[in-house]
Amino acid sequence: MRKVHKRLDSFILVYVTLSLLVSASLYLLNEQRMDAYVAVNVLMYYVSYAIIRPVPETTLTIKILNAVLLAVFSIIVAMRVYEVLAG
Repeated sequence: MRKVHKRLDSFILVYVTLSLLVSASLYLLNEQRMDAYVAVNVLMYYVSYAIIRPVPETTLTIKILNAVLLAVFSIIVAMRVYEVLAG
């Protein structure tokens, strides 16, 4: 149990660090669209999860979270692609 807590702490640290760096970079680049921040944070979650893998077995809650985040990311990307193709 102690090992799981340590991995979870590492996951949170990596995720927060990556999100902070990327969000600060977007802010410094004067990015104003909220969907860009959301999409990047979803990507940072998946990168952090892939690097650390905080929970050895995937629970139903994590599966639902991953499905929701993937759906949100897919909608954002689809909207951007539509804007490019329509404009």
